[in-house]
Amino acid sequence: MNHNSVTLKITPPRCGAENISSYSVEFSVSGEDGWQQRTASKADEVTVSDLSLDTEYVFRCRAVTSVGVGPVSEVSGSVKTLPCSPPGKPQVEPNSSEISVSWQRPAELGPDVQILSYIVEYAQTDDGVKDRQWNQTMSRAEKAIVSGLQSETQYVVRVTCDCGAAGRSKESITVNVCTTKREFARLAEYLKHASKSIKSEFPQLYKLCLKEEDIDIEGCRKFTLGKESMRQNRTIMLLGATGSGKSTLINGIINYIVGVEWKDNFRFTLMDKTTEVTVQTQPSGRLQNELLTDHRGRPRGQRQEDHRAAAQKYVFDSVLSIFGKDVAENIRVLVTFADGQRPPVLEAITASGVPCPKAKDGLPVNFKFNNSALFAHNQSSAAESTRGEDEEGGFDQMFWNMGVKSMRRFFVALNVIETKSLSMTQDVLKERQHLEVSVENFHKLDKLHLSKYFGIEQTVQQLINH
Repeated sequence: MNHNSVTLKITPPRCGAENISSYSVEFSVSGEDGWQQRTASKADEVTVSDLSLDTEYVFRCRAVTSVGVGPVSEVSGSVKTLPCSPPGKPQVEPNSSEISVSWQRPAELGPDVQILSYIVEYAQTDDGVKDRQWNQTMSRAEKAIVSGLQSETQYVVRVTCDCGAAGRSKESITVNVCTTKREFARLAEYLKHASKSIKSEFPQLYKLCLKEEDIDIEGCRKFTLGKESMRQNRTIMLLGATGSGKSTLINGIINYIVGVEWKDNFRFTLMDKTTEVTVQTQPSGRLQNELLTDHRGRPRGQRQEDHRAAAQKYVFDSVLSIFGKDVAENIRVLVTFADGQRPPVLEAITASGVPCPKAKDGLPVNFKFNNSALFAHNQSSAAESTRGEDEEGGFDQMFWNMGVKSMRRFFVALNVIETKSLSMTQDVLKERQHLEVSVENFHKLDKLHLSKYFGIEQTVQQLINH
């Protein structure tokens, strides 16, 4: 039975069946007198089509022979056509645990029939089982999401209309679909499973699996994380003394990029001492692609802020002598041991005349971080406090949130900073190297000439004496 047709089965009579040439199938709307007729060539299943939707019909049959038409059969019980045609063929879009299903409304709908909802049925296909175990989910719109599925598994999906008291439609075309390989909701979760666990206390540390590249530069190493893409790259050069927190800050940047949150029970680390790391973030990360470069500083002790500023000024002047004065516009101050207040080092840097952009208050544009919060214990045990969080943990979370806000501000600012080409820097360095070689050769030649001169002078003196 369908929305506009009914299939009947004709059973031949016990006697005289060999004389029957065809069958006359007659049908009428239940309660009416007019009968319509269809012809079937043999006793078998016959489909009576072009019927009205959501209408009750009765049927009867006569045998046709060469000598005439036989007596009419008993009238069948009333049969009601379905209230509407089936929904359109489902369109499916799978992922690892869900299938997004959409379809078109029925093309035909009976008079006064309303679709109350749709029934989306799905089942896992198994060649060894004939009877499928169908599951259902309901939807009032022409779309639904089937969730809680197994990854990399074959399913079949079909849709039926629920028209309330009028009944249900026939099922739509059944479509086959396969869920995809398991994916992780966050890049951080994916990297956790792909990284090496390091023996540590809470939170658990994972060392990212970096790919080392051969750059053929003495004293330098380069590591890559992720796949290269065509998106815009940025270069970050971190300069600071040993112990200033560059490596830990880079670890903080990595954790921010991949989406690690304070509540997570894990953190990522790159390596103990970083020289150069290229990070190609994936679409699920927080940033566009970034190239991070960490240059090792010189050992130092704990000095006063003005001494630190003087040392930083020397470093900045050295950098500007290599890269050019226009690079000063791209210098940003990253404070690694901030406590939420104005860092005193900013005033010292200003007083020392370090060339860098200034904010409205006249201080260098800066971003505050506190490296102590990165690997801090982020869950209080029951023995520590009954209030759910101890005072120390509250400070750690405060510093973490401060770092996240600064990190967000930093990368937003980074995206609008005008990039500077360093191609001229390479030429300058090569020319400087050539000059150094020339000067060195000149000194060697000069020493040789002086040696010969002194030798001649000694010879002349000996001739005079003798």
